[in-house]
Amino acid sequence: MLKGRPFRSTVLLVSALGALCWGCEKKEVAEEEKVLARIGDEVITLKDFNEEISKMPPHVRRRMTRVQEKKKQLKKLVERKCMLQAAERKGLADDSTIISQVENYRARLIVQKLLGSVKKGVAPVTEEDIKEHYEKNQAQFQTRKQIKARHILIKKDEAKAKKVLKKAKAPGADFAALAKKYSQDRATKNRGGDLGSFSPGRMVRQFEDVAFSLENPGDISDTVKTPFGYHIIKLEDKKPAKPKPLAQVKVEIRRRLTSQRQKEAQEKFLEEIKSRTRLEINEDLLVEEAKPKAKPKAKPKAVPKPAEEPEEKKE
Repeated sequence: MLKGRPFRSTVLLVSALGALCWGCEKKEVAEEEKVLARIGDEVITLKDFNEEISKMPPHVRRRMTRVQEKKKQLKKLVERKCMLQAAERKGLADDSTIISQVENYRARLIVQKLLGSVKKGVAPVTEEDIKEHYEKNQAQFQTRKQIKARHILIKKDEAKAKKVLKKAKAPGADFAALAKKYSQDRATKNRGGDLGSFSPGRMVRQFEDVAFSLENPGDISDTVKTPFGYHIIKLEDKKPAKPKPLAQVKVEIRRRLTSQRQKEAQEKFLEEIKSRTRLEINEDLLVEEAKPKAKPKAKPKAVPKPAEEPEEKKE
């Protein structure tokens, strides 16, 4: 019996260690320890991969819910690491141009971060701010005036255009039917000359000036000459410019005021920095540099000496 006790203790100890190890196997491994890929001495962990995805634009990030897309992204990361290691082996990491570009990019990121902190300090735009801006700037928040019209186009024959005009202005005339019969504008002919609704800026100036000068629906213009030919215009409807409701422009006003405040805060911040910094700026040097350089004067060509005449022999 006494001899069996050490054996029993050993069995219990082994069983306990086995249970402990089994518990170790079941323990959840942290993201930073889960290796997705090894590239030489480097690894891409699950944590690295998820951080890469979190930096993507929202529309791209939404695609990363699919396993197939994640596999493609992992492949890209592995290939990027392979190329980076190859570049480093070639000594490209020490290339002066790359170092300069990296420093410039780093400087821009730092400045962006600084300006971002300035933007965050700007007071938020309130409902009262929006209402006040809307009431003071009504002219900026209006629908554009608009008309609906038809036309008949006669391309070259002014005399014919005047005959059609006479028919169009006759009592009880069907303008749409006349447009279908006489108009030479293929785009609107089969629609009875219907141009739909339009605001200023859509048509050629000569046409537009006359069309918007018509006052009442049903009014018909005289012939109007444009680069396309001779037009007869009929006004169908006219809508004046009117204020947009506040609810329709609230988002636009908030964005505008926020942007304006951020810009003012940045300018003020920059002026404060400049006032505390010793600055020396020599703009005259830029002016001098921009001046056209004087061309060096060409050296005068050497004139060859005339050949000496041989001396006459004395007799």
